[in-house]
Amino acid sequence: MVKIIATDIDGTFLRSDKTFDRPRFEGLLGKMAEHQIEFVVASGNQHCHLLQHFADYQDRISFVSENGGHVIVKGKTLLEEFISKEAISKLVTYMEFNYPEAVINLAGK
Repeated sequence: MVKIIATDIDGTFLRSDKTFDRPRFEGLLGKMAEHQIEFVVASGNQHCHLLQHFADYQDRISFVSENGGHVIVKGKTLLEEFISKEAISKLVTYMEFNYPEAVINLAGK
């Protein structure tokens, strides 16, 4: 028996124009709920990026974002894993010293 359906978004769930069939998805979500099947959006992207596509459903589905570092189940945070400020500082210092030409871009909550 199926208990969960999980999907990546880019190149999997979303069309090439970054859209999906919302009326069809709404109907399928209803059928999944009837059968107690959870729908999970899983991605390496940040949660805020996933909400750009699924904000209307955030209380009905779950999200595994940032490669598993942030898990939200029906609007409630279940897990948040962050790298310590000390580790980030060491990494940035290392990168600046060893790769001064690198462009450093940090993202997170």
